[in-house]
Amino acid sequence: ITGSPIALRYDPERGPRSDRYFSFERQDGLHEFLERLKENAIKKYEAFTGLPAPIDDHQFLFEDLVYDKTVSIPVTIHGEEINILASKWKKLSIVKAHSKELKDFYKFLMDAGVGERNAMGFGFVNPINSRNSR
Repeated sequence: ITGSPIALRYDPERGPRSDRYFSFERQDGLHEFLERLKENAIKKYEAFTGLPAPIDDHQFLFEDLVYDKTVSIPVTIHGEEINILASKWKKLSIVKAHSKELKDFYKFLMDAGVGERNAMGFGFVNPINSRNSR
């Protein structure tokens, strides 16, 4: 589950304004969200490790998702107060990792956070062992 909401800019080239964050009401939906989330994860992993991300081009980061809601959180960035739109999830099941490289990739994401604005506390996921979550 999400420990903190996942923030994701859909237009990162145009700055931090409120209307630049992904919203399921404004954008094309889940497919676009998952594509941007994967692009961001790959970019973050490769920048930090210097290694190519071991994820398949046709694979999403998560395979079973249960959306909770979108929240708006006021923050100040460069002296400008904006609202960051971010999504909360009841369930984000990672794709089964069969290789050590893919397991390391997912461990990195769980440690670093998914999406953007991780340094501000966004995008942290709490792993839950499915056998213990009944």
